[in-house]
Amino acid sequence: MQPDPEWTAQDLAGTVAAAGVWWELATAGIAPLTSDLAEVRRRVGRLVAETGRSDADVALRAPAGTALVQALSDAGRAAHAAGHGPPRQHGRVAGIHISNGGVPKMPVETVAIGWRGLEGDRQASRRHHGRVWQAVSLWSAESIALLVREGHPIFPGAAGENVTVAGVDWASLRPGTRLQVGEALLEITVPALPCAKNAQWFRDGDFNRMHHERQRGVSRLYALVEVPGRVTLSDGVLVEP
Repeated sequence: MQPDPEWTAQDLAGTVAAAGVWWELATAGIAPLTSDLAEVRRRVGRLVAETGRSDADVALRAPAGTALVQALSDAGRAAHAAGHGPPRQHGRVAGIHISNGGVPKMPVETVAIGWRGLEGDRQASRRHHGRVWQAVSLWSAESIALLVREGHPIFPGAAGENVTVAGVDWASLRPGTRLQVGEALLEITVPALPCAKNAQWFRDGDFNRMHHERQRGVSRLYALVEVPGRVTLSDGVLVEP
């Protein structure tokens, strides 16, 4: 994982806040834990405790944050190695979206994906966005179609996803799942929590309809970047390359 020098105290706090859900989803259905996962759990617990003491020291933020993200990534990969990941699948890029902040994001034909996300894309607020493990927001074309059938006036890019993927069993993805998207290699981290700014795309303003706790496979998913690269509309998407 590429070290990122841009960590802020807010980034560290957000990462610690996400660690519980990340761990829970990464290890779902695994009991008892494998020896590899038990070791990672100890490491995650230690790093969560240490990270809280690192946020005031600028020099320690990047190594502390990177170490915690690496440990949580290791948990997801260990779960996959134990046979709890999705099957290999082929899909395609059905949409690419960027904006200078806010939603909807506008479609583009091709874009370079770097360690911090898509070239030309920006988050209007960094309070809940923009961390290295939130570099790319992914969503399923089939999930969007489901919401449209329910009567929600939503469309690709409306809820702020960067890449819309078609042809993949979205509910089968979990933290640690890797996707080859065009030239870029991405790894799923956690579901993106719904935001009130997206109420306009839902009947009766029910933006929590896309919360991962409401229905498995309906939420947007964040991903970190393992290998940067260019992504073009209609590129292939390979799950667990």
